[in-house]
Amino acid sequence: MPFFPWLVTGALVLSLLVPGQVRAGAAGDARRGRQPSPLPAPVALAPVPPTVVAPIVNPEQVYTYEQLTKDFAALAERYPQLVRLRSIGQSAYGREIWALGLGTGPAAVLLNGAHHGSEWLTVNLLAAMADDYAQAGARDEGIGGLLADATIWFVPMVNPDGVTLSQVGLEAFPAEARDQLRQLNGGSDDFRGWKANGEGIDLNRQYPADWEHIVASPAAPAFSHFKGPEPLSAPESRALYQFTLEVEPEIVAAYHSAGRVIYWHFHTAPEDLDRDLTIAERLAELTGYALMPIEENPSGGGYKDWFVQTGGRPGFTFEIGQYIDGGPLPLSVFAEEWERNRDVGLVLAAEAVRLRSMR
Repeated sequence: MPFFPWLVTGALVLSLLVPGQVRAGAAGDARRGRQPSPLPAPVALAPVPPTVVAPIVNPEQVYTYEQLTKDFAALAERYPQLVRLRSIGQSAYGREIWALGLGTGPAAVLLNGAHHGSEWLTVNLLAAMADDYAQAGARDEGIGGLLADATIWFVPMVNPDGVTLSQVGLEAFPAEARDQLRQLNGGSDDFRGWKANGEGIDLNRQYPADWEHIVASPAAPAFSHFKGPEPLSAPESRALYQFTLEVEPEIVAAYHSAGRVIYWHFHTAPEDLDRDLTIAERLAELTGYALMPIEENPSGGGYKDWFVQTGGRPGFTFEIGQYIDGGPLPLSVFAEEWERNRDVGLVLAAEAVRLRSMR
């Protein structure tokens, strides 16, 4: 029986926006050293004062939990007409899991990142995306109508403990916890490759999607791949699960690294295949990422897997950056991944509006 109170019905006639029809704001163009491209006539929203031009988010840095907390609060203060900020729960060590909603419309999209601690460059990407879109919407740069019809939810750091371990190490954790964390990390003080949450649970193996058949899970907590004692046993995955049920998104996207691929399928119902593949092909065209082929027996437990299989709505996993073995992607790759992904949230929001209108 579906967990969601809704199902997608009917055939999809997809008309996704062509490149450039909806795009990120002047803040993004300023980061890239170019003039903003012409944009369609907007629907009026309360404008930002002309003196406010600088982006709040600086993604060209090791983007920490503390920086995200500060920047999201600043975005909510600067753009009160557009932005809602809330905590959807706390990590095992008490860090808030922040969700920022951009827009006022009923068609929801949910973008999340950093299920895995070492994949923290996805936080930079989603925080910059939220900043750009907020500035573009408030300045009437062509997306006012879209943000009146849709709400884009950003949860950039699902795993704040894991991200902090990867970026900072043991010094950011209580002294009494350090020996256990070191043990889970194979006795090493180098936590750059840490993927799990603070309890040694892999959050993207926690969702109730064929969880019993997940392959290659350690038998006990570890720095990576342990699926936990049962689905949704980790506070972070449970918080995102409950938040997803609450906002009922039309589409979700989970950002990971690496490989420059898009996963778009998980035991997808036959009647939904054409719809989801059409959207996936558009996203592949937009990002230059390859689409992963359908697997006959995929290993489950992922956020996108649960959403697609249970809700019957489109879900996508983006793997940014070229694959490297071990630790996090270097900051040097951010500019190119930003170019590839800067408009993904807007394209998905436009598609969410269409999907909602067809129900």
